[in-house]
Amino acid sequence: MVKLGFYHPFPAGGGGGERVLWKMLEEIENMVSNREINIDSIEVYCAASEEGASKDAPSSILSAVSHKFQITINLPITFIPVPSGRALVSPSSYPSFTMFLQSLGGARFVARALSGRPLPDIFLDTTGCAFTYFPVKLIGFLRGSRIKVFTYTHYPTISTDMLALVYSRRPTYNNSDALASNPLKAYVKLLYYLLFALIYAISGTFADFVMVNSTWTRNHISSLWPLSSPLVLYPPCDAVGFGKSPLTSKKPYIISIGQFRPEKDHALQIRAFKKFKDECRKSRGAKLVLLGGCRGSDDEGRVAELKALVSSLGLEGSVMFLLNEPYSVLKRYLAESSVGIHTMWNEHFGIGVVEMMAAGLITIAHNSGGPKADIIKPGVDGYLADTVETYAEAMKEVFETPEDELLKMRQAARESSMKFDDEQFAKSFRAMFLSNLSQSQKQVIEEVDS
Repeated sequence: MVKLGFYHPFPAGGGGGERVLWKMLEEIENMVSNREINIDSIEVYCAASEEGASKDAPSSILSAVSHKFQITINLPITFIPVPSGRALVSPSSYPSFTMFLQSLGGARFVARALSGRPLPDIFLDTTGCAFTYFPVKLIGFLRGSRIKVFTYTHYPTISTDMLALVYSRRPTYNNSDALASNPLKAYVKLLYYLLFALIYAISGTFADFVMVNSTWTRNHISSLWPLSSPLVLYPPCDAVGFGKSPLTSKKPYIISIGQFRPEKDHALQIRAFKKFKDECRKSRGAKLVLLGGCRGSDDEGRVAELKALVSSLGLEGSVMFLLNEPYSVLKRYLAESSVGIHTMWNEHFGIGVVEMMAAGLITIAHNSGGPKADIIKPGVDGYLADTVETYAEAMKEVFETPEDELLKMRQAARESSMKFDDEQFAKSFRAMFLSNLSQSQKQVIEEVDS
């Protein structure tokens, strides 16, 4: 029998990472039902502040999962709440050297989670926190247990692109303007990044099996973890579900979906929308819909800043904020909207982009990362852009294109999205998971079947 331990500090969240976690568990449940694997127990190591995260009361988390993702889990799952877990892994706890200290916080989180507990046979990190792998291996070694580490990496904690940005002193959401004007500060940060990249590379060697969510992520992980052989497992997207939306009779809505994190760059969307409204004769009645989740006070502060930007640009009647809405609201707005917009630079994959395309939206995504490498074929099933001007121009082109031509693009977008559907994720995950069980674990399955 196999004992599984999942590292996912915030399993009740509503993001793409949480959807991966619960889709994996859903497929493991299917494997158990099909007698492909015999599970002894499943534990999820999470922050103690997660509502319902206790041995006796997991129902509220499972209820939230059902509400947000329409995923029902019947497997007995034990949540292991880690005291002070939220503080250990939250970036707000570390105003300086955030990446390194937050990663160390993940290592401490796991050490606390496993302290005094029976150890799992397989430790599955579904967040991409590489610093957890060594303590898991070390604890297993000290207690006479060989724990296999499986990881699903959504985004490399550090990448060659980040190093290049610091080297060129380009200001971004995690590089202040002061960095661009201070060569000494840029040099110190570059040394810090290089040291972090070295430790990150060493940490990655302790993973037994590496899954990544896109071609872009695989390329970066392969360069950072040269001994790994990462396999691409596209994240689960409800393409079939969103694909039931009508392709005609769309409202003039331009919708953005995603958490209000700084890297999502909602300000770029608002400024591009303003330029589009000013320059396109057919923009009358167009609305920008910003639909996403707020994780806490930091995100709420960003929303307040975005609302102030909307007001300063005179767009109060043309921009809608929809915060922490249920999945049903997301599906309704995607069904009604005409255009999708996504502005994150180097988005690792882009589940929201796929969902918009499946719903038949003409989607405009950033000309980088997963959308560029894996998802959008410009001019065929969507558009790529990277500045206020190019985003505004793409919006203008959509609104000025005859509807019969748009319908062809909507159909092409829907067809393209289907290769990322939940069913494809489930099939690939099952094959990868079963092929990486040890021979002794496979023998247990054979004995159960006999």
